Amino acid sequence: MRTRKKYPIDQSPLYKLSNHKRLAKILAVQPSTLKKLVARGDANYKFGSVGDEDPRDIEIPKAQLLCKRPPITPC
Repeated sequence: MRTRKKYPIDQSPLYKLSNHKRLAKILAVQPSTLKKLVARGDANYKFGSVGDEDPRDIEIPKAQLLCKRPPITPC
């Protein structure tokens, strides 16, 4: 099992990120995909419920929001 590498927050690839193209590269998606997700707002989630005895409502992210491969991490 792989363990997560810990590093200072200022070494994070997301630290002070201000460019949507760099974010798309880090998340391994197309910039157009990010723009579509932002435009859809709350429509990125569907609602469901969990539990048999006392069910509770939850928001489930749609497929576009699920990570297909791990983000790029610094070496």
